[in-house]
Amino acid sequence: MSYDRVLLGKDDGSFEGYRIPGEFGNLFGIDTGDFNNDGITDLIGYIRYEGDFTSGTYEPIETLIGKGDGTFNPPQISQIILETDKLNLNFLCSALVSHNFSYIGNLDSDGLPDIVLPCFYDPSNKMNMIGIMSGTNEGKFIPEGFLKVSELFPMVITGADLNNSGGDDLIIVVGTLNINIPPPVIWSPINIQSPSSDDTKTTIIFINNGDMTFKYNGEYKGIYVHSRDFNNDGFPDLIGRDGPELNLLINNGYGTFNKVNLINYTNGYILTIIPEDFDSDNLIDVGFIVIDYETKDYFAGVMFNKGNNAFQQSKNLYKLDKKINAYLVRNGDFNVDELLDIVIPYGEIHQKYDKFQILLGKGENGFRDGGEYSVGHEIEDMVVWDFNSDGFQDIGVAAYSYDEDNEYYDIVSIFLAKDR
Repeated sequence: MSYDRVLLGKDDGSFEGYRIPGEFGNLFGIDTGDFNNDGITDLIGYIRYEGDFTSGTYEPIETLIGKGDGTFNPPQISQIILETDKLNLNFLCSALVSHNFSYIGNLDSDGLPDIVLPCFYDPSNKMNMIGIMSGTNEGKFIPEGFLKVSELFPMVITGADLNNSGGDDLIIVVGTLNINIPPPVIWSPINIQSPSSDDTKTTIIFINNGDMTFKYNGEYKGIYVHSRDFNNDGFPDLIGRDGPELNLLINNGYGTFNKVNLINYTNGYILTIIPEDFDSDNLIDVGFIVIDYETKDYFAGVMFNKGNNAFQQSKNLYKLDKKINAYLVRNGDFNVDELLDIVIPYGEIHQKYDKFQILLGKGENGFRDGGEYSVGHEIEDMVVWDFNSDGFQDIGVAAYSYDEDNEYYDIVSIFLAKDR
């Protein structure tokens, strides 16, 4: 199994020194989908905001419509107009609009992907809000409105059709962040540090009304951002953590849940949860990465679903002896053996995250090394997709660097699978 890297907009596969002017400027994340409903994979880029946060126009999304061969058409820009006396961009918007914090789903049951962004703040009632945008046949997105969420910040947004109504409901984690706000209130990098605990994190459920509006339907202490049907009853359940606990929230069919504790990691902290069928038995398992409190080592493993809400940990944990970015872990079956694999960005100690490692699934024995690849630039986001429709999963990477004049620029690379 190996990969060749090609760069968007280049027909010869070259990479060294090539940039993407006018495409994904000030990129913070990328995501995939068929945004114009033509059966071909497209890309969107989440864009950092530059300028005065009370200005009236915000352009958070650029869409690149795919040609079907791993290359893309020029970007289309989607725009939000703000009434500046009533609504402002949240000062964290530019830092958090990315693959991890926004949500792409089917909110209005029209078959076109819609997008939810955690970008907005209503100063009149001190409420943080999310922006809802509906997809169009051209691959652009139209603002539909804003949903008041909480006085706490919407840190992660995901969704699922929790009550089988036909449209996705919203699952939003809110909490406080330890941040350093740089003056003045014009865009510049914001230092977002990992919270010391999950005590302030709450997961709020909003049920879809069917008209691109939503109603509050309860909340649960902890971080539950992954929705899958773990007991095969036809309703999505939630998996997540509350401090050292790994918990399963069983859906009762109405978008409310009962909690089942799977395990307590008293000597470690769960960084990443990957709910997928790792052993092809038609039951959703839980891949995870945990850090040991004492040794500071990272380990990857799987909790295998045995049915009836019972889980069994993989026989071995794979030790990662590198500095990893556990929040950008992605998964796919890279060697086509029906055992799920994962890909993890990493960097050497005291170095940037400019490489990624593939861990190949071994079933009940966990993972084995599947190779390492250099990006050459700081990785900001990753996606796994079959970009050239050859039946094999490729890896898309968004990264950034600085030129000889210390000017910031973005690089988007596609690592195309070339053999197995």
